[in-house]
Amino acid sequence: MATRVYGDDAIRERTRPRRSCLVAIVVLLLLVASLVWLTVLRSRLPAASALVTITPLSTNYSRTYTISEGVRAISSTTPTESLTVKATGTQHQDATAATGAVYVNPGPGGSFAPGVLHLVSHSGMSITITISASFPLCSATCGAGSYSAQADQPGPAGNIPAYEINGTYYDEIGNPYTAYNDQPFSGGQDGYDYSVVQQSDIDNAANTLETRLASQSNVAQKSVQKQVHQDEQLVDTIQCNPVINSNHQAFDRAIEVTVSVKIVCQDLAYNPLIVQIAAEDLLKSNARADLGANYLLVGRIATTTPVTEQQSVGSTGVSVVANGIWVFQFGSSQRQKLASLIAGKSVVDATAQLQQQNTIVHFNIQTSGFWGNAIPASPEDIKFVIINVPGF
Repeated sequence: MATRVYGDDAIRERTRPRRSCLVAIVVLLLLVASLVWLTVLRSRLPAASALVTITPLSTNYSRTYTISEGVRAISSTTPTESLTVKATGTQHQDATAATGAVYVNPGPGGSFAPGVLHLVSHSGMSITITISASFPLCSATCGAGSYSAQADQPGPAGNIPAYEINGTYYDEIGNPYTAYNDQPFSGGQDGYDYSVVQQSDIDNAANTLETRLASQSNVAQKSVQKQVHQDEQLVDTIQCNPVINSNHQAFDRAIEVTVSVKIVCQDLAYNPLIVQIAAEDLLKSNARADLGANYLLVGRIATTTPVTEQQSVGSTGVSVVANGIWVFQFGSSQRQKLASLIAGKSVVDATAQLQQQNTIVHFNIQTSGFWGNAIPASPEDIKFVIINVPGF
């Protein structure tokens, strides 16, 4: 049979579980607060040491250069062959009118205006005189002088002798004037056809000569190959091209043309080692100027096979592309600056600082020792490991 509890004892029995729950809740809250406080405090308390692993910035630096060191032109030329052929082109020259000078005088009180005067010579040749100047009316003779004139009919008939024009003539409105030519007219001739050189005349003769020189061209090509030294290579295959000259050009007036041809075989020979060193030196010099002294080459410099490039008349080189990997170097001074920059900061703040450094591609921060995990206050307790970036 159960024993009943009455009075104060009963009240104490009912309140005991509630007190236990409250105590448990308070303890739990205190533990949570302690953990939060410890977490916050630990992020601010410095660790004994910090290790920062850094992947430095690198760049593939590339440039194209024209190299003349260790490069020389080699060639061989065949004897010159010549051939004279007839010009096969024809052109027509139209008939031309004779020209000369005529002295004209408008007479007392007369004057000439700009324009033309027409007259007929003693032999019946129509002549046109050009008055090129304007003269004011005056009491004396104005405009008297020698003027250019031309026969109206083209051909040799216009080559009139001196004083074929000599007498008094009248202009279109009937005003008299005197005129004479004290020199014969000249330049009048009939139309005619004449021979000219066509481009096909030159080309056909050149083709014939090139065929004759084919065997000698092979000899010249072998001669070029023999000029290559043991430490040299040819840039391209040997090129053999004709050099064509002629004593007349297309459309020149001539009855024949003489064409001469020679075959020139040539190429560039280069020393690979000298060209490689020259390209490397240029790339290193440019990289230092562009990137600065804190960037250093890792690995080797790679270069492409040289190709022919004409720089200017009489100066030939080879074109080479050179490239290499340059990496930013974190020396002792750079490491000290970084250590001073993040010393005493939380990992979050230190991360923000390192993210602002454009010479760092990637990093990792590890702390150890003591209660905290912040960066040690002393830069001497901060160590750096730099990841090696591979080159070529």
